[in-house]
Amino acid sequence: MRKRNSAILVRLYRDEMEQLEKKARRCGLSKEGYIRMYISGYNPKETPPADYRDMMNELYAISRNMNQIAHIANSGKHIESERYWRELKKLEKAIVKINNAVLNPEET
Repeated sequence: MRKRNSAILVRLYRDEMEQLEKKARRCGLSKEGYIRMYISGYNPKETPPADYRDMMNELYAISRNMNQIAHIANSGKHIESERYWRELKKLEKAIVKINNAVLNPEET
C-alpha cells in the first residue's frame, strides 16, 4: 500500500510539461520526485557529468598520497610537515566543496 495518500492534479501546458520532464531527467529523478524535492525547500541539482567520478577518484588518490607522505614526515624524516598539513586541509576542503557543488541539492 502506498504511504502517500494525497494526490493532486496539475494541468500544464505542453511546454511546461516538457520543461518539467527535462529538468527531472537531468537530475535523475521522476517528475514526482523532482516536485517533492522542490516543495520540500530544495533545488534539485543535475546529475554530475560522466567524468565527475574520475575527477573525484583522482583527487582522493592525491589525498591518499599526501597522507602517506605525512606518515613519513611524522616518523622523523625531513619533510616540511606543517606546510604539507595546510595543503592537505586545502585539498580536503576542495573535495567537499566539489561534492557540495555538484551533488547536494540547494535550499531554495
